Amino acid sequence: MMDLSGGSQEAPVLRWTAENLASSTPSRKNGVPEKEEQTGRFDASNYARNVVRALYNDHNAEENTRAQILACYYIQLFYMFRSLAAEDWKVVAVGASFLACKVVDMPRRMRGLLRAWNQHRVSNGEPELGEEEQRKMTERILKVEFLLLRILRFDFDVQLPIEFLEPLASKLLVCLSQHEAFKKQCGNRPATEVASNLKQEVLQTAERFTMDCFMGVAPLLAPPKVVAAGAVVLTTKYLRREMQMPELIKMMHSLDEGLASEDIKKVIEEIMNVFRTKSQAEKQKAANPPSAANLQQTAANPTPAANLQQQAANPPSAAAPSAKEQTSASAPATNAASDEKKTAAPIAAVAAPAAVPGDSGTGSHKQSLAGGGGGPCMPAAAPPTSSGIPSDSKPQEPREGPSTASQITKNRAARRPQPYASGSAC
Repeated sequence: MMDLSGGSQEAPVLRWTAENLASSTPSRKNGVPEKEEQTGRFDASNYARNVVRALYNDHNAEENTRAQILACYYIQLFYMFRSLAAEDWKVVAVGASFLACKVVDMPRRMRGLLRAWNQHRVSNGEPELGEEEQRKMTERILKVEFLLLRILRFDFDVQLPIEFLEPLASKLLVCLSQHEAFKKQCGNRPATEVASNLKQEVLQTAERFTMDCFMGVAPLLAPPKVVAAGAVVLTTKYLRREMQMPELIKMMHSLDEGLASEDIKKVIEEIMNVFRTKSQAEKQKAANPPSAANLQQTAANPTPAANLQQQAANPPSAAAPSAKEQTSASAPATNAASDEKKTAAPIAAVAAPAAVPGDSGTGSHKQSLAGGGGGPCMPAAAPPTSSGIPSDSKPQEPREGPSTASQITKNRAARRPQPYASGSAC
């Protein structure tokens, strides 16, 4: 793994190579098979998206989308420094969601987070957390959040691929309208008009593909702009079957020489891997349905009357959408609400943890995913140092939600914000 604790004050480039992801992650070193790690990352990301939906209740669509993407991104980062066996993936998902909501300036208090989590658990046939369990979960969630803050070095201005979708889609559609195969399919209609009418559908579908790719390792392999280019190319191929994938990739490269064809292919392959992992997880779920004993336990432990009264006095901010509502989404988008996984990774002894950036976790240097070009290769793992966070350590900061949210606001105000590329707003 990458040694990020050597005393350097520069923010690390949080990007890896395909070889590193295949053989050098903490889970791989801990004996977790590659397919199992892919499934674990997918399950945690899927769970986090559902938790964010429950917190936002489909309000504030833009913040909802960004929070879901960031939560999935934080999960991918977490598993580059800790094994799947280090912590229950559901706790990791909730901790990542907790931080993501703060980063998009829509923080939720721990009480509201646990309430939404309990609702999500009950809706999926899991027993509700009791008061003592909630207290323990709070500590574990905060440990996850604290580790993520150390990894990020309190740098929250991460550029996301969705910011590049609109300009890339617009340019590709102009190029597409001049292609002979596309013109032939347009018939008597002007090709430019057909391409223009296609833009909104391309943007919507590409955004869903982008969200799906964060349930895998694509954002760890390529800069945000390359991820966006891969999503746009895959969307165009999905909507216009007469076009060939190599031709679309060549078009995209011709529009921006910084978008290497091989990098775009890797992103598309990782997006497809997410769908393969989803299919495999659904088959596994169908082969291992919930046992009757678990259903009886859930029925035997209904929500206490005191909790019902409290919920009536303090109605939850959101409710998770039903599976039917989620399945009504467009075909290419991964339906995160329809494939909940019931099996959590065991909490077991962990191999020596990878070093975490910084000694105090207060670094404020800018680290954008857009930087770093083609993604540096990671050197061999460094031995644990005093700056690493043991799995049983107790974080001193942050505590309740607003404190970290205040730190985020303070850090943003302390440095001049970096404007996004011209015309890149969705």
